[in-house]
Amino acid sequence: MNCQFTSVSLDHINDADDVLDAFLQFAIGRSHGLVSHIVFHPKSRLKQGQIAWIAQRCPSLKLLVLPSYLSYVINFEVSDSICKWKDLEALQVASLIGLKKTIANISKNCQNFKHLSVYVPRIDGDVALAIGSQLPKIKTLDLQFSKIERSDLVVILKGCQKLEQLDVRECKGVAYDDEILNLARSIRVFRHEGFYFGE
Repeated sequence: MNCQFTSVSLDHINDADDVLDAFLQFAIGRSHGLVSHIVFHPKSRLKQGQIAWIAQRCPSLKLLVLPSYLSYVINFEVSDSICKWKDLEALQVASLIGLKKTIANISKNCQNFKHLSVYVPRIDGDVALAIGSQLPKIKTLDLQFSKIERSDLVVILKGCQKLEQLDVRECKGVAYDDEILNLARSIRVFRHEGFYFGE
């Protein structure tokens, strides 16, 4: 069988025992380094070393969807592994730990990076600045349900002028006023339902 790329979906695996590890070993081991997409179940619990192992064996990775919880060590393991994924185009994360370093490494190493999804309780100013200053060419940004200050959203909009899709639905902290609407005027899909001031 000839194939250029392979996808590995772990949507149905959320155990912390050896089942996930065995599946990774089996699926990635048979891929001959051609895995381009890895999607973890939100409740998957990764072990230390698994992301680094994936990075060594999947140099052609284009999409990585991470679980909802990763330990401090594993979050930085992700940041370090970014350097090996030169073809990475899309990343979904649910933690701010190590995210500034991750964004910096994406900026330096992933020239085709286009899509970032960040699902966290609050986008802080440092992360907003990192997105706006280091990812100016991204096409899609998803910040659903994350609180973000108005000034931080402005930083992102001013920095990411190539955005084609922006999702800030149910984002607390800001409202779409005239300035924001003007900054977002060139964005083809601007989802902002439930976008409002306050707690």
